[in-house]
Amino acid sequence: MSRSPHRSPSYAGSSISDGEKSPRRNSSSSNVGAPRFMDSVHPRSLEAATRPQLAAPDEPLWRKEWRAYTCLLGCFFLMFNSWGLVNAYGTFSSYYLQHLLPGIDVLKLNLVGSTQSFVVLSLSFVIGRILDAGHSQLLIGTGSFFVTLGMFMLSVANGNGQYGQGKYGLIWFTQGFVTGLGMACFFVSSSQIAATWFIRKKGFAIGIVASGASIAGLVYPIMTKFLITQVGFNNAVRYVATVVCLTSVLAFFTATPRPTHIYRKPEKWTALKVWVDTQAFRNPAFCWFMAAICFLFFGFYAIFFNLEEWAASEGFGIRGDTPEGFEVGLQGE
Repeated sequence: MSRSPHRSPSYAGSSISDGEKSPRRNSSSSNVGAPRFMDSVHPRSLEAATRPQLAAPDEPLWRKEWRAYTCLLGCFFLMFNSWGLVNAYGTFSSYYLQHLLPGIDVLKLNLVGSTQSFVVLSLSFVIGRILDAGHSQLLIGTGSFFVTLGMFMLSVANGNGQYGQGKYGLIWFTQGFVTGLGMACFFVSSSQIAATWFIRKKGFAIGIVASGASIAGLVYPIMTKFLITQVGFNNAVRYVATVVCLTSVLAFFTATPRPTHIYRKPEKWTALKVWVDTQAFRNPAFCWFMAAICFLFFGFYAIFFNLEEWAASEGFGIRGDTPEGFEVGLQGE
């Protein structure tokens, strides 16, 4: 497959289908540009066409443009506000159980966090296809709106945030569903936009981006627990929402793909092959891999959601005392 050495490959995992425009066409050469997959393609030809492209010989090991590194920072914050917020849900769940929704079934609380995870993962194929078509700014802007809106709505959905005033349905809708929609826009965009800049250091770039989820899993719980004891639940959520909003706006202006990146805009958005690469499901290794990942996520985040409450109930951790003169209902142990 011939390709200009100054062009970066399309987003990871993407392929050209019948309903899409080829990123480059040349009547004098049939092998220029991306392949067009047909149902009659021989398996060996398909394997050769989908083999990952190597970096061009003149592709630098490290990018010299400052925009590459500001993009990396922006993508870091996209992951910070997607899986990072999912990782932090355990702190919210623990507070709901002991304060806002005392006596509620833990399974119902887990449903809030699992809704976030489900929306993020189930919409990834839709978000990825829109991203391939070059609408990254639209996705980031939409995600920023929904994540910020969901968190601010959570701060007004539970009365004064006092003991027993929680409303489970509104918590599920605002924190689970609305913020989940925004996180879905961030998740795929974060790693794939960064990858357009760092062709020869793609693993490094995606690793930096992925660390945003882990760091947010430290920052947001500590921040939330401290602010709840200082200013109450509603104001604490507003402060968290402000951080989410500011970092998302920063990502909107900095997380931009490489200018030479090739986009794959479909000729007809309603075609099935625009959204689903049916050839992939004919690969047994791919299908087994998907099944394994599915079972992995089936029990993965339940640990994160329940670990804090379990540690406190089993004596492995303690809940801090409420500061004197400010009663928010937290009891020290």
